[in-house]
Amino acid sequence: MGYWQYRNEHDEAWEYLIQEIKPDIALLQEAVPPDDLEESGKVLWKPIKRRGWGSGIYCSSHELEENPLNSIQYRGWVEIAKLKAVGGDDLVIAGLLGVRG
Repeated sequence: MGYWQYRNEHDEAWEYLIQEIKPDIALLQEAVPPDDLEESGKVLWKPIKRRGWGSGIYCSSHELEENPLNSIQYRGWVEIAKLKAVGGDDLVIAGLLGVRG
């Protein structure tokens, strides 16, 4: 999502993702979800300290549950979620943001 670079296009990027691409699941990096979406339970997101943006997971059809495997040490760099898949099985989803050098 490139929030730090494209802050002015932030709302349009989310609208494009949700309304045009319409993914079942999206792994997001360098993102900040809109407040109303964050409150819906359809996105899990944690900011990276002192940056304001971070990694997240969006799911259009299921409410996400934060997975206890998330490490406090890497908040914002790693986001892990769990959701109930069709048939009732748990699906674990992980989004990672790599750090250069």
